[in-house]
Amino acid sequence: MAEAPALCVAGPRPGRRRTLFMLLCLAPVAQGLAGGGFGAKSKPVKKKKKAKKPPAAPAASAPPPPAAAPPPQDELGAVMALLGSRTAYEARVAGRADELVGALGRGVDGGVAVLDDVLGADACAALRREAEGVHAGKIAADAGNLADDVTRTRAELLDPEDFSRCPRVVACSLALATALSSALGDAHGLPLSSDCGSNMLSCYASGGAFPVHVDNHGGDDRRVYGAIYYMNPDYDEAAGGHFVPWRRRRDVGAALAPADLEPADAIAPRGDRLVVFEADTLAHSVRAYRDDAYRRYALTVWILAAEGVDPRDVLRPERRTLSPTDTHAGMADGERAEAGGG
Repeated sequence: MAEAPALCVAGPRPGRRRTLFMLLCLAPVAQGLAGGGFGAKSKPVKKKKKAKKPPAAPAASAPPPPAAAPPPQDELGAVMALLGSRTAYEARVAGRADELVGALGRGVDGGVAVLDDVLGADACAALRREAEGVHAGKIAADAGNLADDVTRTRAELLDPEDFSRCPRVVACSLALATALSSALGDAHGLPLSSDCGSNMLSCYASGGAFPVHVDNHGGDDRRVYGAIYYMNPDYDEAAGGHFVPWRRRRDVGAALAPADLEPADAIAPRGDRLVVFEADTLAHSVRAYRDDAYRRYALTVWILAAEGVDPRDVLRPERRTLSPTDTHAGMADGERAEAGGG
Protein backbone atom coordinates (compact mmCIF):
# COMPACT_ATOMS: atom_id res chain seq x y z
CA MET A 1 0.00 0.00 0.00
CA ALA A 2 1.25 3.23 -0.89
CA GLU A 3 2.10 5.50 1.96
CA ALA A 4 -0.37 8.40 2.43
CA PRO A 5 1.19 11.83 1.94
CA ALA A 6 1.95 13.83 5.06
CA LEU A 7 -0.04 16.96 5.85
CA CYS A 8 2.07 20.02 5.25
CA VAL A 9 1.28 23.49 6.55
CA ALA A 10 2.85 26.01 4.29
CA GLY A 11 4.45 29.04 6.06
CA PRO A 12 4.54 32.51 4.66
CA ARG A 13 6.97 33.29 1.95
CA PRO A 14 10.05 35.30 2.89
CA GLY A 15 8.74 38.53 1.41
CA ARG A 16 5.39 38.23 3.10
CA ARG A 17 7.09 37.47 6.39
CA ARG A 18 8.73 40.84 6.44
CA THR A 19 5.48 42.58 5.53
CA LEU A 20 3.59 40.83 8.31
CA PHE A 21 6.25 41.72 10.84
CA MET A 22 6.00 45.40 9.91
CA LEU A 23 2.19 45.36 10.22
CA LEU A 24 2.37 43.81 13.67
CA CYS A 25 4.79 46.47 14.78
CA LEU A 26 2.71 49.31 13.40
CA ALA A 27 -0.68 48.09 14.67
CA PRO A 28 -0.24 49.28 18.29
CA VAL A 29 0.93 52.62 17.03
CA ALA A 30 -2.13 52.99 14.82
CA GLN A 31 -4.38 51.98 17.70
CA GLY A 32 -2.82 54.50 20.00
CA LEU A 33 -3.21 57.25 17.43
CA ALA A 34 -6.86 56.36 16.67
CA GLY A 35 -8.04 55.87 20.25
CA GLY A 36 -6.04 58.47 22.00
CA GLY A 37 -3.86 55.87 23.67
CA PHE A 38 -3.34 52.18 24.23
CA GLY A 39 -6.35 50.99 26.28
CA ALA A 40 -7.16 53.45 29.12
CA LYS A 41 -6.75 57.12 28.57
CA SER A 42 -3.38 58.35 29.54
CA LYS A 43 -3.03 60.95 32.23
CA PRO A 44 -1.85 64.37 31.09
CA VAL A 45 1.79 64.88 31.68
CA LYS A 46 2.44 67.69 34.09
CA LYS A 47 5.17 70.09 33.12
CA LYS A 48 7.77 70.66 35.71
CA LYS A 49 7.89 74.21 36.91
CA LYS A 50 11.20 75.87 36.45
CA ALA A 51 12.75 77.26 39.56
CA LYS A 52 12.59 81.03 39.61
CA LYS A 53 15.91 82.73 39.36
CA PRO A 54 16.68 85.38 41.94
CA PRO A 55 16.11 88.90 40.59
CA ALA A 56 19.15 90.25 38.87
CA ALA A 57 20.84 93.33 40.17
CA PRO A 58 19.74 96.48 38.34
CA ALA A 59 21.95 97.19 35.36
CA ALA A 60 24.08 100.30 35.39
CA SER A 61 22.46 103.19 33.56
CA ALA A 62 23.67 103.49 30.00
CA PRO A 63 25.71 106.58 29.13
CA PRO A 64 23.77 109.29 27.31
CA PRO A 65 23.91 109.02 23.53
CA PRO A 66 26.47 111.25 21.83
CA ALA A 67 25.29 114.62 20.63
CA ALA A 68 23.87 114.49 17.15
CA ALA A 69 26.33 115.56 14.51
CA PRO A 70 25.40 118.71 12.61
CA PRO A 71 23.70 118.03 9.29
CA PRO A 72 26.17 117.74 6.42
CA GLN A 73 26.69 120.80 4.31
CA ASP A 74 25.05 120.69 0.92
CA GLU A 75 28.28 121.43 -0.90
CA LEU A 76 26.78 121.03 -4.36
CA GLY A 77 24.04 123.50 -3.48
CA ALA A 78 26.65 125.87 -2.06
CA VAL A 79 28.73 125.67 -5.24
CA MET A 80 25.68 126.40 -7.38
CA ALA A 81 24.74 129.34 -5.16
CA LEU A 82 28.28 130.70 -5.35
CA LEU A 83 28.55 130.42 -9.12
CA GLY A 84 25.10 131.80 -9.85
CA SER A 85 25.43 134.65 -7.38
CA ARG A 86 28.91 135.61 -8.53
CA THR A 87 27.79 135.88 -12.15
CA ALA A 88 24.80 138.03 -11.22
CA TYR A 89 26.73 140.26 -8.80
CA GLU A 90 29.64 140.80 -11.16
CA ALA A 91 27.34 141.76 -14.03
CA ARG A 92 25.54 144.36 -11.90
CA VAL A 93 28.74 145.96 -10.62
CA ALA A 94 30.39 145.95 -14.06
CA GLY A 95 27.26 147.53 -15.53
CA ARG A 96 27.83 150.61 -13.37
CA ALA A 97 31.59 150.85 -13.89
CA ASP A 98 31.45 154.16 -15.78
CA GLU A 99 29.33 155.73 -13.06
CA LEU A 100 31.73 154.49 -10.43
CA VAL A 101 34.90 155.68 -12.16
CA GLY A 102 33.39 159.11 -12.81
CA ALA A 103 32.37 159.56 -9.18
CA LEU A 104 35.62 158.29 -7.70
CA GLY A 105 38.17 160.60 -9.31
CA ARG A 106 41.67 160.70 -7.87
CA GLY A 107 41.98 163.74 -5.67
CA VAL A 108 44.93 164.64 -3.50
CA ASP A 109 42.97 163.64 -0.40
CA GLY A 110 41.80 160.40 -1.95
CA GLY A 111 38.72 159.78 -4.01
CA VAL A 112 35.51 158.18 -2.75
CA ALA A 113 32.41 157.07 -4.67
CA VAL A 114 28.99 155.91 -3.45
CA LEU A 115 26.60 153.69 -5.43
CA ASP A 116 23.14 152.71 -4.18
CA ASP A 117 20.91 149.78 -5.17
CA VAL A 118 23.92 147.84 -6.39
CA LEU A 119 22.88 144.18 -6.16
CA GLY A 120 19.16 144.47 -5.43
CA ALA A 121 17.05 144.12 -2.30
CA ASP A 122 16.73 140.32 -2.46
CA ALA A 123 20.48 139.84 -2.84
CA CYS A 124 21.17 142.22 0.05
CA ALA A 125 18.77 140.33 2.32
CA ALA A 126 20.33 136.97 1.39
CA LEU A 127 23.83 138.30 2.07
CA ARG A 128 22.67 139.65 5.41
CA ARG A 129 21.33 136.25 6.46
CA GLU A 130 24.60 134.54 5.58
CA ALA A 131 26.65 137.16 7.41
CA GLU A 132 24.50 136.73 10.51
CA GLY A 133 25.03 132.98 10.31
CA VAL A 134 28.80 133.38 10.19
CA HIS A 135 28.89 135.41 13.38
CA ALA A 136 26.09 133.55 15.16
CA GLY A 137 28.16 130.39 14.79
CA LYS A 138 31.00 132.13 16.62
CA ILE A 139 33.27 131.61 13.67
CA ALA A 140 34.67 135.07 14.25
CA ALA A 141 35.56 134.50 17.90
CA ASP A 142 38.67 136.61 17.48
CA ALA A 143 38.22 140.28 16.74
CA GLY A 144 40.98 140.06 14.14
CA ASN A 145 43.76 142.63 14.02
CA LEU A 146 41.67 145.52 15.28
CA ALA A 147 43.17 147.96 17.74
CA ASP A 148 42.68 147.23 21.42
CA ASP A 149 40.61 150.38 21.90
CA VAL A 150 38.07 149.35 19.26
CA THR A 151 35.29 147.50 21.04
CA ARG A 152 32.03 145.80 20.08
CA THR A 153 33.44 144.98 16.65
CA ARG A 154 34.10 141.57 15.14
CA ALA A 155 35.74 140.81 11.83
CA GLU A 156 36.73 137.77 9.82
CA LEU A 157 38.79 137.17 6.73
CA LEU A 158 37.08 134.97 4.14
CA ASP A 159 38.66 132.49 1.74
CA PRO A 160 37.08 131.00 -1.38
CA GLU A 161 37.11 127.69 0.53
CA ASP A 162 34.47 129.18 2.85
CA PHE A 163 31.84 128.79 0.14
CA SER A 164 30.03 125.99 2.00
CA ARG A 165 29.02 128.22 4.92
CA CYS A 166 28.53 131.54 3.14
CA PRO A 167 28.53 131.02 -0.65
CA ARG A 168 26.87 134.33 -1.49
CA VAL A 169 29.23 136.37 0.67
CA VAL A 170 32.21 134.69 -0.97
CA ALA A 171 30.58 135.27 -4.37
CA CYS A 172 30.19 138.97 -3.55
CA SER A 173 33.86 139.19 -2.59
CA LEU A 174 34.92 137.53 -5.85
CA ALA A 175 32.58 139.67 -7.94
CA LEU A 176 33.75 142.96 -6.43
CA ALA A 177 37.43 142.05 -6.86
CA THR A 178 36.96 141.03 -10.49
CA ALA A 179 34.66 143.82 -11.66
CA LEU A 180 36.43 146.67 -9.85
CA SER A 181 39.99 145.64 -10.68
CA SER A 182 39.03 145.58 -14.35
CA ALA A 183 37.14 148.89 -14.35
CA LEU A 184 39.60 150.87 -12.21
CA GLY A 185 42.69 149.35 -13.78
CA ASP A 186 41.49 150.23 -17.28
CA ALA A 187 40.39 153.74 -16.28
CA HIS A 188 43.64 154.73 -14.58
CA GLY A 189 46.17 152.52 -16.34
CA LEU A 190 46.98 150.62 -13.15
CA PRO A 191 48.12 146.98 -13.05
CA LEU A 192 45.59 145.57 -10.57
CA SER A 193 44.86 142.05 -9.38
CA SER A 194 41.46 140.33 -9.31
CA ASP A 195 42.49 138.36 -6.20
CA CYS A 196 39.84 138.63 -3.48
CA GLY A 197 42.12 137.32 -0.73
CA SER A 198 42.29 140.70 1.01
CA ASN A 199 38.84 141.11 2.52
CA MET A 200 36.97 141.46 5.79
CA LEU A 201 33.44 140.64 6.94
CA SER A 202 32.74 142.94 9.87
CA CYS A 203 29.96 143.09 12.44
CA TYR A 204 29.42 146.15 14.64
CA ALA A 205 27.31 145.84 17.77
CA SER A 206 26.14 148.87 19.67
CA GLY A 207 29.21 150.90 20.64
CA GLY A 208 31.38 149.64 17.77
CA ALA A 209 33.54 152.24 16.02
CA PHE A 210 36.84 152.58 14.16
CA PRO A 211 39.34 155.45 14.38
CA VAL A 212 40.61 157.61 11.54
CA HIS A 213 43.29 155.92 9.46
CA VAL A 214 44.56 155.19 5.97
CA ASP A 215 44.29 151.51 5.07
CA ASN A 216 47.59 151.22 3.21
CA HIS A 217 50.55 151.88 5.49
CA GLY A 218 53.20 151.67 2.79
CA GLY A 219 56.02 149.19 2.44
CA ASP A 220 54.87 146.02 0.70
CA ASP A 221 51.16 146.73 1.31
CA ARG A 222 49.48 146.16 -2.09
CA ARG A 223 46.06 147.67 -1.29
CA VAL A 224 45.17 150.37 -3.83
CA TYR A 225 41.37 150.63 -3.52
CA GLY A 226 38.86 149.63 -0.90
CA ALA A 227 35.25 148.61 -1.60
CA ILE A 228 32.66 148.30 1.18
CA TYR A 229 29.29 146.65 0.58
CA TYR A 230 26.71 147.21 3.34
CA MET A 231 24.26 144.43 4.29
CA ASN A 232 21.81 146.40 6.41
CA PRO A 233 18.39 146.43 4.67
CA ASP A 234 16.58 147.56 7.84
CA TYR A 235 19.14 150.16 8.86
CA ASP A 236 17.94 153.22 10.80
CA GLU A 237 20.13 156.23 10.07
CA ALA A 238 19.72 157.42 13.64
CA ALA A 239 21.82 154.42 14.71
CA GLY A 240 24.99 155.98 13.31
CA GLY A 241 27.88 153.79 12.21
CA HIS A 242 28.63 156.15 9.29
CA PHE A 243 31.71 155.90 7.08
CA VAL A 244 33.46 159.27 7.41
CA PRO A 245 36.07 160.51 4.89
CA TRP A 246 38.57 162.97 6.35
CA ARG A 247 40.12 165.82 4.39
CA ARG A 248 43.10 168.02 5.17
CA ARG A 249 42.26 171.39 6.67
CA ARG A 250 42.54 174.36 4.37
CA ASP A 251 45.17 176.01 6.53
CA VAL A 252 47.69 173.19 6.21
CA GLY A 253 49.84 172.39 3.22
CA ALA A 254 50.33 168.72 3.95
CA ALA A 255 48.41 166.35 6.15
CA LEU A 256 50.76 164.48 8.44
CA ALA A 257 48.65 163.95 11.57
CA PRO A 258 44.98 163.61 12.56
CA ALA A 259 45.01 167.17 13.89
CA ASP A 260 45.54 168.36 10.30
CA LEU A 261 42.33 166.66 9.14
CA GLU A 262 38.64 167.44 9.36
CA PRO A 263 35.66 165.19 8.63
CA ALA A 264 33.82 165.46 5.33
CA ASP A 265 30.22 164.41 4.64
CA ALA A 266 29.44 161.16 6.43
CA ILE A 267 28.11 158.19 4.46
CA ALA A 268 25.41 156.04 6.07
CA PRO A 269 25.86 152.23 5.93
CA ARG A 270 22.54 151.78 4.16
CA GLY A 271 21.64 148.34 2.82
CA ASP A 272 22.75 147.52 -0.77
CA ARG A 273 25.13 150.51 -0.81
CA LEU A 274 28.67 150.25 -2.18
CA VAL A 275 31.41 152.68 -1.14
CA VAL A 276 34.66 152.62 -3.14
CA PHE A 277 37.67 154.68 -2.07
CA GLU A 278 41.41 155.03 -2.56
CA ALA A 279 42.99 152.86 0.10
CA ASP A 280 46.42 154.46 -0.26
CA THR A 281 45.33 158.06 0.32
CA LEU A 282 41.87 158.46 1.84
CA ALA A 283 41.82 158.90 5.61
CA HIS A 284 38.53 157.62 6.99
CA SER A 285 36.83 156.40 10.14
CA VAL A 286 33.62 154.73 11.31
CA ARG A 287 31.39 156.58 13.72
CA ALA A 288 30.10 154.81 16.80
CA TYR A 289 27.15 152.56 16.06
CA ARG A 290 24.22 152.76 18.47
CA ASP A 291 21.59 150.05 18.02
CA ASP A 292 21.33 147.19 20.49
CA ALA A 293 18.80 145.23 18.43
CA TYR A 294 20.19 145.43 14.89
CA ARG A 295 23.85 144.91 14.11
CA ARG A 296 25.79 146.61 11.35
CA TYR A 297 27.26 144.24 8.73
CA ALA A 298 29.70 145.16 5.99
CA LEU A 299 31.93 143.31 3.54
CA THR A 300 35.19 145.08 2.66
CA VAL A 301 37.24 143.95 -0.33
CA TRP A 302 40.57 145.58 -1.16
CA ILE A 303 41.71 145.83 -4.76
CA LEU A 304 45.42 145.00 -4.88
CA ALA A 305 48.35 145.90 -7.07
CA ALA A 306 49.10 143.02 -9.42
CA GLU A 307 51.53 140.30 -8.37
CA GLY A 308 55.12 141.11 -9.24
CA VAL A 309 54.46 144.85 -9.36
CA ASP A 310 56.25 147.10 -6.90
CA PRO A 311 53.46 148.79 -4.90
CA ARG A 312 55.43 152.04 -5.04
CA ASP A 313 54.85 152.11 -8.79
CA VAL A 314 51.08 152.04 -8.25
CA LEU A 315 50.43 153.85 -4.99
CA ARG A 316 50.25 157.58 -4.57
CA PRO A 317 53.37 159.38 -3.25
CA GLU A 318 51.17 161.74 -1.21
CA ARG A 319 49.56 158.96 0.82
CA ARG A 320 49.33 159.52 4.55
CA THR A 321 50.40 156.81 6.95
CA LEU A 322 47.96 157.11 9.83
CA SER A 323 47.96 154.24 12.30
CA PRO A 324 44.58 153.34 13.86
CA THR A 325 46.16 153.08 17.30
CA ASP A 326 47.90 156.45 17.08
CA THR A 327 44.91 158.32 15.70
CA HIS A 328 42.02 157.27 17.92
CA ALA A 329 42.37 160.40 20.03
CA GLY A 330 42.39 162.53 16.90
CA MET A 331 39.14 160.98 15.69
CA ALA A 332 37.51 161.56 19.06
CA ASP A 333 38.61 165.21 19.02
CA GLY A 334 37.26 165.66 15.51
CA GLU A 335 33.91 164.11 16.33
CA ARG A 336 33.56 166.28 19.43
CA ALA A 337 34.30 169.36 17.36
CA GLU A 338 31.82 168.30 14.69
CA ALA A 339 29.13 167.72 17.32
CA GLY A 340 29.76 171.08 18.94
CA GLY A 341 31.82 169.85 21.87
CA GLY A 342 31.34 167.25 24.58
